[in-house]
Amino acid sequence: MNILNVNFEELYQRHLCRHSQFGLNVGHLGSVFAVYFGLCAMVWEISARLFGYEHPEYIIIGLVSPYMLVLLFNVPLKVWLSTLAMVAVIVSSAVFLCPLISFPGAAANFTIVIYVVLILAAHRYQNWAHQFYHKEKDMTEFNQKYQKGFVLFILLAIYELPILLNYLVWNRSDWTS
Repeated sequence: MNILNVNFEELYQRHLCRHSQFGLNVGHLGSVFAVYFGLCAMVWEISARLFGYEHPEYIIIGLVSPYMLVLLFNVPLKVWLSTLAMVAVIVSSAVFLCPLISFPGAAANFTIVIYVVLILAAHRYQNWAHQFYHKEKDMTEFNQKYQKGFVLFILLAIYELPILLNYLVWNRSDWTS
């Protein structure tokens, strides 16, 4: 597995083995949104409040840019554009909401804790949702190539948003219950 050079269609087909139900994908998209928002908000909070940087949005954009560049070379253009739009919404939400949510002074550290809790809760929700959406296909073929572990975790962390958008926006024919 090379996280910088993937066969996106194969990765998408692997995704469909456990995530072929519409409701599960919508819930996962909400979770991914919450995780990415939480990460952007933590960067904003750390750079603006703790280090006093006046334009934390530039740091966030600087961190998101390599991610989008990796995706540009690994996902179909229409999926990349959908991902770019979603990332823009997430970053804009964080940049707009963080100044409103942030606790003043020393309590800024508490705001960071809230974002960490948001990220953990969103990840936990993804696991929990499989109790209600449990339709699965045989993954034997994919399990040989995509073995569980840290590399697969990173691979899915990078490509989950484009995979979900590919399913929800571009492949309505894959929707089931």
